[in-house]
Amino acid sequence: TRETFFMKLEGALEVGRNIDQERFASLAVLVGRMDAKRADKAGRACGRRLKRGAVPDPGAWLVQSCERFLAARDIRDVAPAPALERRLAALCEDFGLGGSAFASGTLRDLSLLVPPNAALGVVDALRARLAQGGGVDADEALDDLISERLESRGGRDDVD
Repeated sequence: TRETFFMKLEGALEVGRNIDQERFASLAVLVGRMDAKRADKAGRACGRRLKRGAVPDPGAWLVQSCERFLAARDIRDVAPAPALERRLAALCEDFGLGGSAFASGTLRDLSLLVPPNAALGVVDALRARLAQGGGVDADEALDDLISERLESRGGRDDVD
């Protein structure tokens, strides 16, 4: 299980460079508690975001994200927190987006890789981007905004 997770982070994480030994040990314990499917999905998601752009304090962000991955009941169909679900539903209604406007992986990343309050800010930023018009693909825009948020603020749970 651990190997699956850490293979997905290969090249993006190095003990002593961007994660200290203590945090790495905490991360290894969390990943060790995951089943193989969860570890694979967490490793893919975290690795993809780290490879897309630098995340400030990646060790802290990885630990927080893995805690959220462990807390998720069904890793295949992650239910957003109630406040986030309401915000997404309002956005979809206001812009006429169907229930399948967002890929399940993008919603999983929003729910599990971005801290809860920050995720609300990402949805607000998506609302602003969609309001500009121009045929914006909502899923691609959300995916980009998740990466932008992680690159700028990492695991900090605040709203811009």
